[in-house]
Amino acid sequence: TAYQILSGLVGSEMCIRDRSWKQIQEIEKEPYAYIGNHSHSHGYLVDLEKKVFLSDINTSIKIFNQHLGYNPIFFSYPFGEYSKTIKDFISKNFDFRFIIESNSKFSD
Repeated sequence: TAYQILSGLVGSEMCIRDRSWKQIQEIEKEPYAYIGNHSHSHGYLVDLEKKVFLSDINTSIKIFNQHLGYNPIFFSYPFGEYSKTIKDFISKNFDFRFIIESNSKFSD
């Protein structure tokens, strides 16, 4: 099972799924549980300026490194959408990229 984590919501009351970093560290000890990155803000990435997009993803990578000691190899695109610029950057920083929603759009 892959758990997609929004680094900006861990520990907040806004999202029940993203608990505390301590809980996430416990989950990752399970043999069939994998932690994945789902961005920092869950912003609509294709509408963000490149500078804002890069800041969001780099912030999430930094937070994962601080709390887990690594950047996850999995990335799930928020809203299942991306552009060529987004795809290229994510491909360089994550081994596995995927979408969850079946009504996704792609733009090059």
